Amino acid sequence: MSQMFEDGEAERISVRYDGPAVDHSSMDVRLVAPSLLALADLFAVAHSELGPTLTPPPRLEIIGQRSGSLIIDMLLAAESTLVDLLNHERATAVANGLALSAPVIGAITWVVHRKRMGRESGIEPVGSDIIRVTWPDGTTLLVPVGSQALIERMDFNRTAVRVFEPLREDGIDEVELNTTRSGRAIRASVRRDDLAGFNLPPGSDLVLSDGTRTVTVRIESLPLKMGNKWRVHDGLASLWATLDDVAFAQLMEAGSERFGVDDRLVVLMRDRQLRSGDGVGESWEHSILKVIEHKSAPPPDELPFDDE
Repeated sequence: MSQMFEDGEAERISVRYDGPAVDHSSMDVRLVAPSLLALADLFAVAHSELGPTLTPPPRLEIIGQRSGSLIIDMLLAAESTLVDLLNHERATAVANGLALSAPVIGAITWVVHRKRMGRESGIEPVGSDIIRVTWPDGTTLLVPVGSQALIERMDFNRTAVRVFEPLREDGIDEVELNTTRSGRAIRASVRRDDLAGFNLPPGSDLVLSDGTRTVTVRIESLPLKMGNKWRVHDGLASLWATLDDVAFAQLMEAGSERFGVDDRLVVLMRDRQLRSGDGVGESWEHSILKVIEHKSAPPPDELPFDDE
């Protein structure tokens, strides 16, 4: 048994295809159908990353079509069972899991910016659920916190490129996703040249391994500003790691957490091994996904010394 939640528990999304091929507000179903199916898959990927555990992914429903380019309106609606509806906590969790369109569109916009301007130079929290992404030329982008988790998932990027597959066809110049959040329009616009940003094009680094571990690290040097990498020692070697725990970064900015060299952190660390596109070299990328515990280094007068 399935049931759509009432008002406020479904998200409205529109996708717009633009270009000479849709001047008459029509498009070959063999192009648009796979794109919309991929969009449903994209929200399933986002739900698996950001939504409540043990809940089915939301369903995407077409609710209408407007003229002018080709604009298709859709609803992203929660799937629930009779048990869910009788359990208030469970129903609330499923409904909260619908807040997917904003982080999905934010992640897509982030990929487009990265493709056009290169790698970002900094990431910092702004408020409780927004992060600011900065590029070397000073360009900034505000996106929901969940966008960061999505942009790093290869299956999200690989699915997104299928959503924008119509751009490979002559006469389709732009695909745009739209939604609203707190009364504000949120939009992601993708053009043909942006497609390579969602995939590993020839010559890009190849991911050889991608895993996480819980480990205690010792701080060897602190970043001069938020968004820069930390130098830590994991007991085996020194390494540079990004701090991707936004909630912990907020505590740092608020002054609730203070650090010093030789402090120890129990963290969930992500390690990625990469091979260069030319196959010549390999490298590692490390990121701190979550700070589990912070252990301050003892002051100098409390350090243990061997008896002389």
